[in-house]
Amino acid sequence: LAASCGAFYAYISSGGMYIPGDKFPMPEANDAKGADKSKQKAHEEYVLSDAIRPKLSGCAFFRPQYIVGPYTNKRDYLDWFFDRLTRDLPVPLPAPGDQTTTVSDVRDVASMVASVVGKEDAVAEAEKATTHRPDVGPVFNCASDKAVSLKEIVYACGAACGKSREDCDKLIKYYDPAAAKDAPSGGKFPFRATNFNVGVEKAKAVLGWQSEFNDFDVVALGYYEGYKALGLDKENPKMDTAFDEYVLNASSVAMFSTTGGKYDNHTALIVTNKGGGHGEIGMHLALALRAKGLAVQLVNDTAGKDISGSLPFSEYGQLVAAGVEVFYADLSQPGALEEATCPGLCRHYEWIFDNQNVIQKEVADLAASCGA
Repeated sequence: LAASCGAFYAYISSGGMYIPGDKFPMPEANDAKGADKSKQKAHEEYVLSDAIRPKLSGCAFFRPQYIVGPYTNKRDYLDWFFDRLTRDLPVPLPAPGDQTTTVSDVRDVASMVASVVGKEDAVAEAEKATTHRPDVGPVFNCASDKAVSLKEIVYACGAACGKSREDCDKLIKYYDPAAAKDAPSGGKFPFRATNFNVGVEKAKAVLGWQSEFNDFDVVALGYYEGYKALGLDKENPKMDTAFDEYVLNASSVAMFSTTGGKYDNHTALIVTNKGGGHGEIGMHLALALRAKGLAVQLVNDTAGKDISGSLPFSEYGQLVAAGVEVFYADLSQPGALEEATCPGLCRHYEWIFDNQNVIQKEVADLAASCGA
């Protein structure tokens, strides 16, 4: 029809065709699935064929990614988080949780598509500038211009339904995405377990477009209002936890850990103080030791306070995801170290790292008793 009319043809395609590599956000020239594996890619190629493209006054392909909106009937993406958070259920998250994606408000998607009107010449120039890649010229990534991590999605959805980051951290359970490949599809995690976010600089430069709904905290809050209005916080007949049960079952899925190395089965203990600077030293030290293959325990002094909600301790979920055993204790109390880690201290430690804690003598004595 568009060809017969000599019209400008705008096609709303899909950003799901991209094959993630090492560059993020992914540009329009990023490798994509072939026409044999993506019907959207196949249609783009059809429009660019000699049978169609010469008859059009112009064309543009928009590749949206993870669209959410207040009136959507495709509720898989954010409902998954709200279904669990509102019911205080575990939230399985592929480790380490800092993978980035772009969640796109439908109003941003629509405004980008509409922005092609009046910009036909600019689109044509962009098409001419990429004659070496004619499949890229008329393509525009269509998404929010701010990426969010998987963990930030949990936090934003949690805040929308009244939960603090600390509340969310207690519900997040990390799993190894590779080990979950055989998990049932029912209720599966709704985003890719890898980085998968796209860049929209081309749309800004060529179409003069600007994202208006790029604050994901606000997007999540608005979405939650719609979720509640539908009564889904009380009952969601589409909710399925088969995937959760599989990945949370240690006998089915090995929780995230290193792949091993020279020091497999060797043990290390880190005893660290409550200071933020030393806390971050301890955090990265634990990750570095795990990367070497050591089994690692980290005991963090609290001085009798709840420090789990402040940095860097609020990021200790990364340690748990990496297989580090984390314990908190008021180390000024007699026997606190043994009580916090027992039966962990029954181990024979080969390395003990004293990160300037308040019981330095006791830790040195422990190292001596172990011959560490």
